[in-house]
Amino acid sequence: MQRVVVDVACLREDHMGDIAIGVDEVAAHNLLLALGLEASEDRIAEAAAHMRAHRTSAEHLLLDKARDDLFTHLESAFRRFRTHDDHWNAGYAAAETEAVNWFAARPYVDAVPAARTKGDILRAMIRH
Repeated sequence: MQRVVVDVACLREDHMGDIAIGVDEVAAHNLLLALGLEASEDRIAEAAAHMRAHRTSAEHLLLDKARDDLFTHLESAFRRFRTHDDHWNAGYAAAETEAVNWFAARPYVDAVPAARTKGDILRAMIRH
């Protein structure tokens, strides 16, 4: 698979119109160019919507897996450490509860990433 790097010059107003340049729009733009398709404003918006849906689905899957892995590890560790005294076990149980509550309070990342201006992109490219 060929890696496509965004050419900020090609993100001119005549190509992007009024589309805010977010991560999904940049990915959609790159995909359309890599496939040799016209990167019109409508196509970029449509492809970006699919990119956003895929990214959100992947984030949900990864967060669910991280939660499951953490809870499995905590349960396993608690069984290994049962030989400690009651004070230690109470502290471990409190830490486990804190981890469970912290994860429960974390919403899925459904928010659309903040759009970046061309200036933001150029400044980031210069810094790196």
